[in-house]
Amino acid sequence: MPCAASCSRTEAKKLIASGAVSVKGARTLESDKRLEISDSFSIRGHGKFILDNAGDLTRSGRIHIRLKKFI
Repeated sequence: MPCAASCSRTEAKKLIASGAVSVKGARTLESDKRLEISDSFSIRGHGKFILDNAGDLTRSGRIHIRLKKFI
């Protein structure tokens, strides 16, 4: 989960594997889970987010995304 928890990809995979991530209210253990625009997800200890937009690819093949955080 990019930048939402301010951690590396390796640390994000550990959070997912530990059960700290829920997608649309259901805990997930899949680090390759695909989200659709407007899907919500939460990371225990970091908050709840909505995938607001997915944009263009970077030169290295990554996708630019925009998240909204519940406050």
